[in-house]
Amino acid sequence: MYGMNVNRISGLASGMDTDTLIKKLMDAERIPFNKLKQNREKLNWQSEAYRKWNTEIFSFRSKTLFDMKMSSTYNTFTTASSDEAKVSAVANGDAIEGLHTLKVTQTAAAASVNATTDTSRTLSEDSEFVVKVTNAKGEVRQATISLKAGQTVKDAVAALNAAVDAGDGKTSLGLQAAYDDNLKQFVLKTKETGASTKIELSVTSDTKNPLYVLGLAASDAAVDDTKTYTGQNAKVILDGYPETEFTSNTFKAFGLIYTIKGQATPATPIEVTVNVKRDIEAEIKNIKDFINKYNEMLEKLKKTLDEPVYKNYQPLTDEERKALTEKQIEQWEEKAKSGLLRRDGILSGLVNSMRLNMTSIVDNGSKYNSLAAIGITSESYKDKGKLTVNEDKLREALEEDPEAVKNLFIQGSDITEEDVENDPTKQAKRGLIHRLNDSFGAAFKELTEKAGVTGNQADDQSIIGKMLQNLDARIYDMERRLIQKENRYYRQFTAMEKAMSKYNAQSAWLMQQFAGGSNGR
Repeated sequence: MYGMNVNRISGLASGMDTDTLIKKLMDAERIPFNKLKQNREKLNWQSEAYRKWNTEIFSFRSKTLFDMKMSSTYNTFTTASSDEAKVSAVANGDAIEGLHTLKVTQTAAAASVNATTDTSRTLSEDSEFVVKVTNAKGEVRQATISLKAGQTVKDAVAALNAAVDAGDGKTSLGLQAAYDDNLKQFVLKTKETGASTKIELSVTSDTKNPLYVLGLAASDAAVDDTKTYTGQNAKVILDGYPETEFTSNTFKAFGLIYTIKGQATPATPIEVTVNVKRDIEAEIKNIKDFINKYNEMLEKLKKTLDEPVYKNYQPLTDEERKALTEKQIEQWEEKAKSGLLRRDGILSGLVNSMRLNMTSIVDNGSKYNSLAAIGITSESYKDKGKLTVNEDKLREALEEDPEAVKNLFIQGSDITEEDVENDPTKQAKRGLIHRLNDSFGAAFKELTEKAGVTGNQADDQSIIGKMLQNLDARIYDMERRLIQKENRYYRQFTAMEKAMSKYNAQSAWLMQQFAGGSNGR
């Protein structure tokens, strides 16, 4: 803050309350300053309101609209395995309705090492071995494991679990090592499964054999040796097609995600059937949930746009705040912040765009080419664009032509905004969700240009951000001038007090002289 030291003499000679007098003078001078600060505060509130809406719009776009872009929202299936304990299945939007057969002749497995050992096995001298791991993608990582004399399998397990690739010094080898005291068993396995996975343990005759403590050698006698362990793929026969291999026990085929839970071999295969049925009730729920969220968003927007403005409630000045309690300040500011975005152009434009999109027709080659055609309508003008769902009509549409209903919402995902700009006729091919997504994206962009985004206030180059920076500069300059003026008043009154004090002293001296002369006669 700009300031100046001034020696102040308050009414000692004049008897005037100069502090109160100057305060009154400055109160009048501060009226434009307080008004400027109030304007700044109101603009900052408006920026916060815009940013809050930007967050709302981003959330709706990234969650609600994103979910509605998924094919599985409109193609929902239930699955039932004949033996859930051995094989389970989950359907996505690409699933094929009907009965599927699955025969598993081999379960996918990780490359693994199993050996019997105990902590009585120790090394007589320091030694080391190299572990090389190949993952399911064929990527190779390796590390050198060093053990000191007297260390046991437990130390080896700790070193294996902590090991990182020698190549970059930070990437995990993708191994899991363990030792069980009760079972006297050492286990080492890759985290991934599949025939490509491999573990290689190599020792040289330069040191004692550390594989002894792991139970992989009869003694710690020095030897050159490499032990290799490989994983295996799952082998399945699906719907009678030729045998297919998968690197994992969880795999996708024909829109179903299968998970093999049991163990299978050619001699003891797993055979199950999976029944896939369309779940129209779930599809209806998905669409109704979206309509409810759409209505909630529309209601929030309308509430903001219609919010009343209380002109008599302006941001409080510092002096006004001092006279109020926290509760009173809160109540006052609630009124003062009301209507900040009343009839805002950006939000009004979004509302109009939402209504236009949701009442438009999509060229999907079906009679179910609009929301009204599938039973979703705005029943009354009083609803202000809110939609209602006729479940019977929606169910009928989903039963008769589910593909058309899906296309009504998400057709034309490959058509971009740029494509539409170059050829406006392509807009008719785009589903309602893509159109809504564009509208919300445009509003988000406009709001960002207007007020920036939450958490980015340090270097805010938005329209309001620049206005606030300008106001801050004006406030600083005006405050500096007010301090100068206040100091000038005090200098003037101090000078007056000094002059009056001098005058009073002279008057007293003269009176004393006159009094002395009279006494001399």
